[in-house]
Amino acid sequence: MKQKGWKIKEKVVAIIESYIDKEARVSHDLNLPVIGSPSNRKRQCDVVIVQGKEPRTTMSIIEVQKRKSKPNINDFNGWLEKKEEVGAQHLICVSEKGFSNSIKEKADLVGPSVRLLTLKELEQKHWPIPPPTFLTEFKKVRYDELKGLKIHYHHLVRQDPKKDKTKQPNPHEKFFRTPKGDLISTTDFMDYQLFSKPDNIDQLPIQNNIPLKVDNKWSNNDGLDHLTDFGEWKKVKRLEIFFELSISKEKINWTASNYEQLGWGELGWVLRGESDDADIIIPLKKVKLGQYEMGTPINLSDSDAFISLGNMGYKVLPFSEITKHNKQPPNGL
Repeated sequence: MKQKGWKIKEKVVAIIESYIDKEARVSHDLNLPVIGSPSNRKRQCDVVIVQGKEPRTTMSIIEVQKRKSKPNINDFNGWLEKKEEVGAQHLICVSEKGFSNSIKEKADLVGPSVRLLTLKELEQKHWPIPPPTFLTEFKKVRYDELKGLKIHYHHLVRQDPKKDKTKQPNPHEKFFRTPKGDLISTTDFMDYQLFSKPDNIDQLPIQNNIPLKVDNKWSNNDGLDHLTDFGEWKKVKRLEIFFELSISKEKINWTASNYEQLGWGELGWVLRGESDDADIIIPLKKVKLGQYEMGTPINLSDSDAFISLGNMGYKVLPFSEITKHNKQPPNGL
């Protein structure tokens, strides 16, 4: 189901801000408690950014204009009040149509704790990069079912005799651990195998939502560990994963928008690719004149996807990955 336009703009702003400061904690559609409220009243914030570490964290709230017109001074005053009620240090206002002189004047009086930004769609002649005519379709991947999983260890591992060996584990349960300490699931491991190189996914036949059985045996797992039934981490020698998945191609159309802060200039750009049931967002920022850096593509829907840019392949992450650790307000609120 397609999302409302203003809700997409909120998510686009969250993606751009997380790309501008990769160390920041960015949350979308968060309810923050009102400081000192006896009834535990909360205020809804479109986007919340927390930067720095305790005891020197800084919180910014972002309000995205939801009408196709300039916000009025009453809107702005309401946002200022919300900033004070939730204890934020900064207010960022985003509007597609810009801001009235009265808002600009008051923002100047308030000072640098308020920032006014625009997110405007660009005509193709003003795009920061040429329109990606080579990127007219993307591949959508859906994991249908985990059919089987066999784990071979370097050494003997005790097994729980009471455990049902015919029952397949939850494919999203993170019971593998990488040498860096990251916890991953079987689907994460499939993602790495399928999307680490563009020719991996290209070698699989494209079918229109017909389950495709993938039977792969992977060895030399670079020290991958598995959490056994007894809560012990054991070194994995080889994995055998049997998945059924569906792969299909979808046509995609692209638009570009710039993200500009009044008094500062352009902070970045975003490419948005739309298909029948997906919205892919790719943030961009300028490295130097004529050279741009592309951020990780984000899919606003829940489906897995893969895109190929020239000879580079990219796994498209779901939007939930941007804010998965940021459901709670900062400490002390």
